[in-house]
Amino acid sequence: MHDPDDGGPAPAGEGTVVDPARRADLVARARAWAAADPDPATRAEVERLLADGDADALAAAFDGDLAFGTSGLRAPLGAGPRRMNRAVVRRVAAGLAAHLTAASPASRGATQAATPASVGAGPGSGPTVVVGHDARHGSARFAEDVADVLGAAGLAVVLVAGPQPTPVVVWTGTRLGAVATVVVTASHNPPTDNGVKIYLGDGAQPVPPVDAALAGRIAAVDPSELPPVGAGSAGVSMLGDEALAAYVAHVVALLPAGPREVSVVHTALHGVGWPVLRRAFVAAGFPEPVPVGPQAQPDPAFPTTPYPNPEEQGALDAAVAVAVERGADAVIANDPDADRLAVAVPAPPWGDGAAVPVGDGTWVRLTGNQLGWLLADHLLTGGEGDDRLVVSTFESSRLLARLAAEQGVHHVDVPTGFKWIVRPAAEHPELRFVLGYEEALGYSVDGQLRDKDGIAAALVVAELLAGLRAAGATVWDRLADLARRLGHHATATRWWVADDRASVDGAMARLRHDRPDAVGGRTVVEVEDLADGHLGHPADAVVLHLEGRGRLVVRPSGTEPKLKAYAEVVQDLDPGPDAFADAERSGGAAAAALADAVLDDLRA
Repeated sequence: MHDPDDGGPAPAGEGTVVDPARRADLVARARAWAAADPDPATRAEVERLLADGDADALAAAFDGDLAFGTSGLRAPLGAGPRRMNRAVVRRVAAGLAAHLTAASPASRGATQAATPASVGAGPGSGPTVVVGHDARHGSARFAEDVADVLGAAGLAVVLVAGPQPTPVVVWTGTRLGAVATVVVTASHNPPTDNGVKIYLGDGAQPVPPVDAALAGRIAAVDPSELPPVGAGSAGVSMLGDEALAAYVAHVVALLPAGPREVSVVHTALHGVGWPVLRRAFVAAGFPEPVPVGPQAQPDPAFPTTPYPNPEEQGALDAAVAVAVERGADAVIANDPDADRLAVAVPAPPWGDGAAVPVGDGTWVRLTGNQLGWLLADHLLTGGEGDDRLVVSTFESSRLLARLAAEQGVHHVDVPTGFKWIVRPAAEHPELRFVLGYEEALGYSVDGQLRDKDGIAAALVVAELLAGLRAAGATVWDRLADLARRLGHHATATRWWVADDRASVDGAMARLRHDRPDAVGGRTVVEVEDLADGHLGHPADAVVLHLEGRGRLVVRPSGTEPKLKAYAEVVQDLDPGPDAFADAERSGGAAAAALADAVLDDLRA
């Protein structure tokens, strides 16, 4: 099931009853929008909507505006303020320009002073803004529109020649000391979608209250007063291979010397990651990965994937088939903008256990938590110092906190989203950031690039795999060692897709009011409501602490009428040789049963 849990909200209005006064307002808004729309295709779409007289369709496109989700704006392509189109993109760019020219640097999310590179880097006279894009439908045109509007506002715009992965564009903004970076991408959303990610002067995406201030600036833009198309072209400069070369040099420098012999198959899922990942692997001294045929080439239709998300069932089947044929050690997969990472390996002798079967089950995809544990253990045991920092989101496994305590380093829990994961490093420069991760396949191994990065993380995975191969070990040996030291942690994620958001909100209200005494036969020993803001910001989530160190986290999706449950079951291993295999089988099943049970209770 698709879970694009880091974009804007799903379009409103479908299936609603629109009264005559509201219909007249929608018609007026649609006509005004069409008059200011620079794109003849979406203007024609509005005219068709008006001619058809479908009030529900008008409401879906014009009833309100897109809002910031966990990671920017995302929506289906189409006409109107609730879809992604050139008019929306230009309006967002105008709002960002207004925000960046606000008097107070703090009010616009800047925590670093402009460097000499950030002034005059482009033909414009103002501070630098970096703009880049992926290979989705409309992305290149949208990026040009963003650059054009920002240039017309007097900013020095650097447009990264593309398409490029999100991490490359974000690193370019950091390297140039940009006051903002904009990436046009919908990440792993369906082919019908596009979106915009915005990073501010600290190199990270905005959090409250700055995101609200930025959203207010965007909402205040009058589409009829936007600058003419092409007005800002003189303020835009292009950046070619220099951007990619600088990024590759940076991520390769993150790796210490060590074994490099490893056989990897890579799929970009028709996104933009393959050329960059290949270049980084070769520069780091690893053998060149084997690409998965047509999936290595960008294609906005994503024709050979059931869904352009490495979490989805079937998404890695083609890659695993190549890996089996080649006898590879692992499959490495990026999502279409290459900020996420998935890893598949041969299944252990006891079967999949807590991992996710791929294809015929002879291979499995490591869960987001398993990969996070492996990366953390590898990076922490390979370094030293009590000033190190690891970060995870509240719905991710508790094993990272236990590992941090074992290693004597700092661990911080944060709300959902990488805009929160990178905050502790920014707020505590005296600490050395080692790893941040979320269970939804997002990983950062670099304290300077303040977002998830599926390419840098892939290099660390390759380093880990090469070391294991040289030692004659596997990832299962490493996971078994962690389980013996810290307890076996099994996790599972499930979700329930409701008919509407009201059903999800009602379920959350019932959970908060009628706190359960038990779930799935396990006693609830504590109920923790994260709306109290103790993570530094209120979160619409409830944590059920269960007997025996078990845990359930329940929260609504930020993008769909969906209720999500994250279960974790913890058990100490017996000393026997089969203890880890037994725990893998029983723990994975128990975690899945718990997640299903809480959702069944809330649906009733």
